[in-house]
Amino acid sequence: MSTLILKNVQVGTSGTAANNFTLYQPASPDGTVRLGVGNADATTADVITANNSGNVGIGTSSPGYKLSLESNSNFAIHLLKTSSNDGWIRNIGTMDIAAASGGSSGQAITFSIGANFAGLTERMRIDGTGKVLMPYQPAFHAFRDTAFNAGSGVIVFPTIVTNIGSGYDNSTGRFTAPVAGTYLILTSFFTNIANAPIDFRINVNGSNVGGNATTGTTSVTRDCHAYIVRTLAANDYVTVEAAGFGTNIPGGLGIFQTFSGHLIG
Repeated sequence: MSTLILKNVQVGTSGTAANNFTLYQPASPDGTVRLGVGNADATTADVITANNSGNVGIGTSSPGYKLSLESNSNFAIHLLKTSSNDGWIRNIGTMDIAAASGGSSGQAITFSIGANFAGLTERMRIDGTGKVLMPYQPAFHAFRDTAFNAGSGVIVFPTIVTNIGSGYDNSTGRFTAPVAGTYLILTSFFTNIANAPIDFRINVNGSNVGGNATTGTTSVTRDCHAYIVRTLAANDYVTVEAAGFGTNIPGGLGIFQTFSGHLIG
């Protein structure tokens, strides 16, 4: 067994130094090994540096992370699958993720999560026209097709139309926030019962935060709506409850008696 100890190893024999590469250790060892452009017996321009912590730097001789990229000008990581499918992660003063597909708008940027590469699930997409698609964003919509006539109590909307994230429970009438964030919550009612009031509140964790009312002192049909924009913690819950004059709505008009909401951000 033999050991070869060299401080500089030149790759290339071109008479033009810029066409050669040298693998070397600095004159004052600092725990790094570097690949530079130039000859072994002259000053080289560093291209790649690896240190004894396992960090690699491109454009820096002191990488602080597993991969550090630095430049005094705009630079990009170019990801190329074929000649017509390009992607870039660029630093142009601001971070920029870009995609191209043969000059067309068919390319998209997607964000996926999974246990491994084979098990990724797409969670968000920015398509070629700039639309942002988030198919798993919590949202719900439900309606009530049976009469409700009471002065208090939670109004349950049994028929679920949309329930992304499974936040709405049609047995209790509660929407429970699956994640923390700011939500838009809406409810609407309609009645054709003469002189019947509609009075309701939107509650968060049992406390009134919104509502509306129509007293029912007229024989004409009426509708009544309310909405809130509210920041909720995960597991905060929202209900619609009858109050004050009471809520009196007929059956058979389900599309008008609704409870819905979605995560804004």
